Amino acid sequence: MTRETFLLAVFFLAVTPAVFCQKPVLYPGAVVQRPGSNYYLTSDSYEKVRAFYVGIYGEPDYEKEKTATFFYEETIFEPAGIHLYNASSGSKGATRVFTALHRLKERGKAEGKEILSRQRYDEIVRNYEYLKDHYFLYTEDDRGNFVPEDEFIYRKYNKKLDAGAIEDMNVEEITQKAQQLLMQGKIEEGREMLERLQSSMTGHLEFSGSAEVVDDWIECLEEMGTCKFPVLIRIDNAWSGNN
Repeated sequence: MTRETFLLAVFFLAVTPAVFCQKPVLYPGAVVQRPGSNYYLTSDSYEKVRAFYVGIYGEPDYEKEKTATFFYEETIFEPAGIHLYNASSGSKGATRVFTALHRLKERGKAEGKEILSRQRYDEIVRNYEYLKDHYFLYTEDDRGNFVPEDEFIYRKYNKKLDAGAIEDMNVEEITQKAQQLLMQGKIEEGREMLERLQSSMTGHLEFSGSAEVVDDWIECLEEMGTCKFPVLIRIDNAWSGNN
């Protein structure tokens, strides 16, 4: 081994522990996106999160278009790192609301009435399309599945405003009860039950095609805006703050 090679090896051994043999540091205040995952969200800006990790690990080992990686540990295959992501365009909740609003706009045109004008539709999209460039925590739905919170909020409003509301009326169950009453000779009671069901369904269908629904969808978008996060942090090796 030449003297230069020996000195280079000594230098590498001296520097490497300072760079790699460190524990990953979770950004202060970051919250786990989904229980048991190695993804975390923070409300702070990408620039602020980046500056924090630069202070610990130095400049990023990789960075492109507000995506950065800081290596903290050398492994057999590749270094383990902390990865920052900003503005993913991965949120689906807002897009689903825009689709529902578009259907209302087109329904109004088909029925010869203005439920939602093209101008107002475009304005709503402009005001809330930023939601598509944010991340959301995962929350458990009524089936025990974890879904992004924006999707969860969308489903809640869709159930209230769209076909889901009719499903909540238990149409089949009510119809069966009415038929039983009719078969038992309780004609008036059976008819009244069917008339109430029809009235409820008609009322809901009229409401679901009214301008009022537009305001409710805007309320839905506003609610999504209260739980958005601009930055996602992924820490390799599924590390968590409890380790």
